[in-house]
Amino acid sequence: MTHVQTRSVVLIGTQGHLITVEADLHDGDPHLDIIGLPPDQLRETRDRLRAAVFNSGLTWPHRGLTVGLFAACLPKAAPLLDLPIAAAILAAADMLPPNEFADRMLIGELSLDGRLRPARGVLPAVLAAADAGVARVVIPAANAIEATLAPGMTVDAVPDLAALVRLLRGQEKPTVIQPAPQGSASTAADNSSSMDLADAPVGSRGRLAAEVAAAGGHHLLLTGDTRSGARILAEGIPSLLPPLTDKEALEVTAIHSAAGSLPARPNLITRPPSCAPHRSTTTAALFGTWTSPAAIRPGIASQAHRGLLLLTDAPEFARDVLQGLGQPLSLGHIKIPTWATSLTLPADFQLVLTSRPCPCQHTVGGTTCACTPQIRRLYLSRIPTAVQEHCDLRVALPRIQPGEPHPDRGAQEPTAAVAARVAQARQAMTSRLRRTPWQRNAQLPRPILDRFWPLPHTVLRAAQRARPDTDAATRAESTRILRIAWTLADLAGLDRPGIDQVDLAHDLNTAPSDT
Repeated sequence: MTHVQTRSVVLIGTQGHLITVEADLHDGDPHLDIIGLPPDQLRETRDRLRAAVFNSGLTWPHRGLTVGLFAACLPKAAPLLDLPIAAAILAAADMLPPNEFADRMLIGELSLDGRLRPARGVLPAVLAAADAGVARVVIPAANAIEATLAPGMTVDAVPDLAALVRLLRGQEKPTVIQPAPQGSASTAADNSSSMDLADAPVGSRGRLAAEVAAAGGHHLLLTGDTRSGARILAEGIPSLLPPLTDKEALEVTAIHSAAGSLPARPNLITRPPSCAPHRSTTTAALFGTWTSPAAIRPGIASQAHRGLLLLTDAPEFARDVLQGLGQPLSLGHIKIPTWATSLTLPADFQLVLTSRPCPCQHTVGGTTCACTPQIRRLYLSRIPTAVQEHCDLRVALPRIQPGEPHPDRGAQEPTAAVAARVAQARQAMTSRLRRTPWQRNAQLPRPILDRFWPLPHTVLRAAQRARPDTDAATRAESTRILRIAWTLADLAGLDRPGIDQVDLAHDLNTAPSDT
């Protein structure tokens, strides 16, 4: 057999794309040409493949070899294609039965000694194969459990190239891989707090803000000094969010697989992820990094997809990092330009910003700081206006002094009770929005609210606070108030908001500079 085809997958961002690997053996000087690889990867791929074949006890063909990776227009990273290329070469040299590749997809990076190294992005690659109708997948043994997260796929896990040869020759039975138990994966992005909201020293207003944010998907800006519990409250929001649906869980787990943040024995991520990057985080780390189109890795913002992105002490983040939040907040995804086109990475997260009211890190006289109102305004203005405007909820938490008792500690509702009410509000929201492309109140544009769910004139005037709803700023503010009011109505079991909900929405939308 001089011409053989195998199939594999290349990962671009968070999406897998099937490719065909063709190997042609012909007369001529022993030489390997690979069509479709960048020149800088060609030589090292040749050397790696030869060493892996020799060290697996196999014979390298002493004839001319041409390997093509198609479609040629797709960017490719060579290491993950080692296994299908090596298998195609061996089959072309009659060392493997070519009919064994008919229903198999192969993916894996070879070490020089022939072992298969763990690969990043196995789950989205296997999902792409399943969507294309591929029945079996051959992957490194270290990624076996991750591959079984893809429903309906038969997984052949092999530790090295020699084991693959024995498997395809029928000399070894395939290893049966049991699917991983369903549960929430323990990833580096899971930073949820274990403190119950009833014990958080944030006051009833702060707890209400967390509840409304969780129910309606509203972005939240919390101001208050570090002792006021702003971070405790923000980290408690994920425990109020309902579990992911089966489709969302598979999508989120695939993103973490592409980012390389899954543990060695991953489970399906069934809880909304929570990511809390450090203030020193760069734009590349937050929005995605890449050295070539085939090496694009999802950033922290994509890893927070369907979950929470928490920026503690937001004014301390770099200005370009905060400005970069505008695109995912507006679109729900991130576009990264490449040499040929732009790549889209999912980033539909809920943003929670926390900030001290001023840059002061200490108190004077034990009660107040030395910062003037102008210094406070300048400090909070480090958060771009466009980002602040995306925050429907803007709440200033009370200042708590060290050693000061919290009279409401333990007297408020526990997290479980609040989470149950959030789940009921989400169900009401889902029922109301079932025929629209939106899922949460925070996503609703003003024209949709006015057309499909009109409110009495008195309620609208209360949302506008009797100001003419003509200029853009006033209309944007009243839209935020109405979205919050609808969430408050869902939490209260009402079919629509009234003036009481609108007044409470105003209280939860107080700009930090006004406090």
